[in-house]
Amino acid sequence: MPYKLFTIGYEKRDIHEFIELLLAADVDVLVDVRETAWSYKRDFCKTRLSRQLSKAGITYFHLPEAGNPKEFRVQARSIEACLDKYRDYLVETKAGLDQLKNILKEAGDNRQNVCITCFERDVYNCHRSVIIEFMRRRLAALQVTHL
Repeated sequence: MPYKLFTIGYEKRDIHEFIELLLAADVDVLVDVRETAWSYKRDFCKTRLSRQLSKAGITYFHLPEAGNPKEFRVQARSIEACLDKYRDYLVETKAGLDQLKNILKEAGDNRQNVCITCFERDVYNCHRSVIIEFMRRRLAALQVTHL
């Protein structure tokens, strides 16, 4: 059974565009993979985001275990170095991967689409790209689409 996984970053987007993109892709479940679901863009803070998504019929999950630890982001000299640190971290901890796999499987069984989100618009500048690498090893039939 193929599992669909979408990814989206909210960088340079407002909440309306963000939700429109999710709805256009028929996303039913949004999984926030930020370590802390807080943003200077207030609409993307956990409570407001969850409320707006609920109004649109989208279920919200915050999965902080899958977040890229702050010390990696602070210490790394480049995006590549940061993602390498996060990759090593996932090898050791498998942080949040089992929960995400379970969310994907349950959603797939219910014919629902799942999307993971973080700040960076470009998935390759974000730890979502590393999560996808690891999830492809756990779910061979994973189909990924970047919004």
